[in-house]
Amino acid sequence: MSNTQYFWSEQARMEFAALFDDGSHSESFREAVASALARGWGNNRDKPFWAMSMLVAILGQTGSTGGGDEGLDLVWTSPAEILARLQDIAQQPDTGAKSSGAVIAGDDGLFLEMPDGRLKLGVMRIAILGKLAEFLLAANEFAFSAEVMEILSDIATNGPEKPAVIRDGGRALARLAYKYRAEHFRDAHSASSFSIIRTWLAKRDDFRIDDEALFSFWVWPDNTHFKTYATVYFAFSDFQEALEEARIIEASTSAVELDDPVIAGELARIDEDIFASVREELSPEDRIALINESELKLFKKTEINTLKQLFECGTFGLSHGLSSLRLLSFNAIQSGISNGLRTGRSKIPLEQRVLCTEARSYNELIAELGALQKKSQGWLKVALALRQQDTEQKEEDSQIYEEGISILKHSRSKSLSQDHEILRPLFAQMEESLIKCAEQARVYTERLQQISGPDGKKGDELFENDRQLFAAEFQRRYLTQENTNI
Repeated sequence: MSNTQYFWSEQARMEFAALFDDGSHSESFREAVASALARGWGNNRDKPFWAMSMLVAILGQTGSTGGGDEGLDLVWTSPAEILARLQDIAQQPDTGAKSSGAVIAGDDGLFLEMPDGRLKLGVMRIAILGKLAEFLLAANEFAFSAEVMEILSDIATNGPEKPAVIRDGGRALARLAYKYRAEHFRDAHSASSFSIIRTWLAKRDDFRIDDEALFSFWVWPDNTHFKTYATVYFAFSDFQEALEEARIIEASTSAVELDDPVIAGELARIDEDIFASVREELSPEDRIALINESELKLFKKTEINTLKQLFECGTFGLSHGLSSLRLLSFNAIQSGISNGLRTGRSKIPLEQRVLCTEARSYNELIAELGALQKKSQGWLKVALALRQQDTEQKEEDSQIYEEGISILKHSRSKSLSQDHEILRPLFAQMEESLIKCAEQARVYTERLQQISGPDGKKGDELFENDRQLFAAEFQRRYLTQENTNI
């Protein structure tokens, strides 16, 4: 498995490998195609698809070698033949090339003149573009094929007369590629974003990802990619998830016996996770949205945001509890600093904000999570009480019924003062979501309480120490560097 594909989904790797079943392409070429799909060319990830659009337009303008006006010459014509045709065009200045584009033969190669710039072409790049077009046609089990063929046909037929068609076609192809990346690549920047993390972790003992690793990487001078602590946190979360998946896949496909206890345990866990994902009808984000968008306003906006964060942190946040506390406490301050510098408006002066005086202490955060757990459980009791009332099974658990009805009765919300017949289906719709919210708040409360200690003293010490660390880093970033590192 190449480094470029290291963090692709299994389906993406299989679909990509299917492009090269004939075995006639070198490993370096396959790597170049994978890199173009994941990273693009230069600093522009979508540049290959703009180039594809322009090349298809020029091929459509100059006649077909069998593809008609379908725009598929790029896929079924050899790169050498396409390059020869382009060289012929470049040597004939009176080809009738429209303003949409032209081929220019320079001293150092053949160039494609695009509306937004110039691109150097050779057999290698043409071959890469052809394979990218082929990949889009076959990707996601041919889910995009009809759309891709329609786009290419429009470009080949109308692009020579209308430059906007070329531009729009390139955008449309790039959007399909982005859609595929978002679904099958672990990170929006694929391996390129992970490379800096791999480089830094390689310097640590045992390639270890711990709480100290996250903070040290964030303040590392060579880290110019991940500007906020939150982006570092979630980048490491994605990296660890991808790393674990890759290790399991490698182990399961190696010579190691599959009945080895360690391997068998990992494979069993994958099966459980797959079953859970199939059984789960809504994502955590959808469940939060379901609660937030309900006409029953059960949680405050700040509580909804906290629940979102807990679900985003996931299992990584539980195994990196101190990093989670740092995220919950200090990311809001960095966001406030960035917004203030960007808009020029801030209620709190920058010189004061960088000192982290407004940061919430760790014990305060843990108490808020505990209250959120209790509140979620309370609303769940209301949902269960209303359900029992409907089925006349109040005696089975009279305590939950009484507590739920009492909570409902003492609520001051106007939306909850409606008839029980109206409230019952609204709560029933959120019942599973409330269970998950209560559980997520519970596991995080218990995990973070372990860090803070039974009396909370350790939590206070950790917070004060971290406040000094974050304040020092914020001052370095925002007071000593012309405030450009937002």
